[in-house]
Amino acid sequence: MATRFTTAQGSETDAINSVADLANFDTVFSYAAVTSDDPTLTVAQMVNGIVKVSGQTSAQDVTTPTAAAVVAAIPNCQVGSSFEFTLQNGNTSSGAVTVVAGSGVTLTGDTAVPIGQTQIYRGIVTNATTAAVRLVGLLNANQMVDNVTS
Repeated sequence: MATRFTTAQGSETDAINSVADLANFDTVFSYAAVTSDDPTLTVAQMVNGIVKVSGQTSAQDVTTPTAAAVVAAIPNCQVGSSFEFTLQNGNTSSGAVTVVAGSGVTLTGDTAVPIGQTQIYRGIVTNATTAAVRLVGLLNANQMVDNVTS
């Protein structure tokens, strides 16, 4: 299997529009079910991962790993290296799941995922030396399905 993230995207804008390791996209995805209160994700859960938060009866904050941990986990990490992250809110009663930035992570776009909804994020390395990552809320997957079926 080829090494992930060997080619930087060139700029943050380019990275939003493509995945650095598209050839290995299917083979590197992971799935994690999280049932603890206000969890902090691991790099393995977040980088090219699908995380489902469930079993809670109140709003939850899901904290990202630090930018340093993310950068350290990406082989040949460069500015513009990117990854996908999907967050599902599987809770059955009140409360959104809100993404909270770990140290060195900047959030833009949608950060709250309502009950029964799924949000897709793109993580982009903005500084590989001092470890900075931008996590962009791209799309509520339920809105995407609604648009296709409308």
